[in-house]
Amino acid sequence: MPLAEKSAALNLTVTGNNALTNIANSVYTGQTNACISVPDGAKLFIGGVAGSLTVKGGFCRAVIGGGVSRVGGSCADAGVITITGGTVTANGGSYDGAGIS
Repeated sequence: MPLAEKSAALNLTVTGNNALTNIANSVYTGQTNACISVPDGAKLFIGGVAGSLTVKGGFCRAVIGGGVSRVGGSCADAGVITITGGTVTANGGSYDGAGIS
């Protein structure tokens, strides 16, 4: 779920129990985005009262935040990520995938 524009802003309200999983199993698949991609310049606001969001990363990717700048390349900078409510669990992927970057 990438924020397509660097100037994008998304308000995500969490209700109920929710789960996302990045199933890419290799950095060479060309799928280099985070499960919830927030590129440099974008903003993600996550809130909710009683909801939960569990996100699990794929191979060598952040779960929420920046991706990889190119296949086999360095990590890309992430935008602003603000969590104001709800329960957010971010489990990083294999090979150094960060939970939230």
